[in-house]
Amino acid sequence: MTKITIIGAGSNAFGLRMIKDIAAHAMAPESPLEGTEIALMDIDEKRLGYMHDIATEMKKRNPDLPLTFTKTTDRRNALKEAGYCITMIHPGGSKAIVLDAELPLKYGEKVGRTLAANVNDTMSAGGIMRGARTIPVLKSILDDMADVSKTGALLLNYSNPMAMNTWAMADHIEDEGYDLHCVGLCHGTWFTAILLRAWCGATPDEFAYTCVGINHMAWYTDLRMKDFETGEWRNAYPVIRENLEEEPPPSSGKLSETLRREIMYQFGYFCTESSGHLSEYLPFPVRVREDLRKRYFHDTRVGLDNRKLDGARKWSPSTDKEKFEERMNNDKTFLIPNQASNEYASWIIEACETDLGANILPKTFYFHGNVRNDGLITNLPQGCCVEVPCMAMRPGWGHDRPVVPTYHGALPPQCAALCQSNIRVQELVVLACKTREPEYLRYAMMLDPHISQVLEPRESRALADELLDAEKQWLPQFA
Repeated sequence: MTKITIIGAGSNAFGLRMIKDIAAHAMAPESPLEGTEIALMDIDEKRLGYMHDIATEMKKRNPDLPLTFTKTTDRRNALKEAGYCITMIHPGGSKAIVLDAELPLKYGEKVGRTLAANVNDTMSAGGIMRGARTIPVLKSILDDMADVSKTGALLLNYSNPMAMNTWAMADHIEDEGYDLHCVGLCHGTWFTAILLRAWCGATPDEFAYTCVGINHMAWYTDLRMKDFETGEWRNAYPVIRENLEEEPPPSSGKLSETLRREIMYQFGYFCTESSGHLSEYLPFPVRVREDLRKRYFHDTRVGLDNRKLDGARKWSPSTDKEKFEERMNNDKTFLIPNQASNEYASWIIEACETDLGANILPKTFYFHGNVRNDGLITNLPQGCCVEVPCMAMRPGWGHDRPVVPTYHGALPPQCAALCQSNIRVQELVVLACKTREPEYLRYAMMLDPHISQVLEPRESRALADELLDAEKQWLPQFA
């Protein structure tokens, strides 16, 4: 029996997905999660109530479900005796999303250029400010866990900006000497691998890959597929290039991935995340020049796909209530799947809770996790956050950690160079929160690969100042 705390449980999408994933594991025969308590915690009491109502109804419709659900707005109470904490928080919410987007747009208009991000949660002004808002909260969650959770508890983070947040948490755990662990989770590597396998024309058992780097900029350094005739493993990149040349994706549409394909052609390796998302992290003016927006995104719209901003502008308590009511009126909401989704958290927890005895190999789960770079990628800065293959298993099998990252060595130097342009900005945001010195945040804004294509340093500093002032209610470290 264990306790799993979900912080930010009022999330309409992720909150329910985590509940259903854990439920799927718990319903399996001889599940190690049988009897688990799921503590739902959110600062928004109404959204927390909605999600608890859904969980309660799920339990009612599935009386054999061996889980209990509790709800609270008291974080320390939620974390008491917890072995795992899943975070999916966004301080500032919809108001901050709008500020993160509209103020940069205004500064771009002043100089006659477009300064609009695509998702705006990892780099650019939105990623920088979101990191500054989120890092202090994640640190305070770790402080509470150190006080009231189980020794060696694991925090599984889904909150963006993933690299900044996980970097700051790993530093905080080390600085404070806490007996805690953290890992950042993102499904981008797995989803991109499905796309690459489709371009190969391979089945799952005919396809394998190695992917390492940083979150949202990890590189498929090795792609392998079985030869259709000989059955021997071969390099899949030539097959992908040939297939894309013979039958390229449609000129428009979600899977055309024109920019990512171009990066592969020019740098030799394919990268995680969508073309629109990737365009925010690159030092090339693909979001700034109209001709390049048309070439890579097939139209001249500034955002390509800015659904998060559109949704934030339209959000209201009444529309939020309507979404939850729709879920409550949909019978599918309460169905427990036969197998958990491809989000990693529940699989990691199950592996860590499974103990098959001293004479049997432990159960392991392989996934790509965001962890501290302790010599894992040798040509990226030590101590930064990297995304590498990891193994989750019960501590005690030759290690004392629930998540064991794997060593990779050096990235191809051109890939490492592109990662560095992001890492140095991430480092400044982490440093700003650690030292409580907002000047580092201004440096981050000036050095960001996207912002620096549009604004000169004086203008970037002014943008940072205006964002710091507009969002000061969510930035207590700079008060």
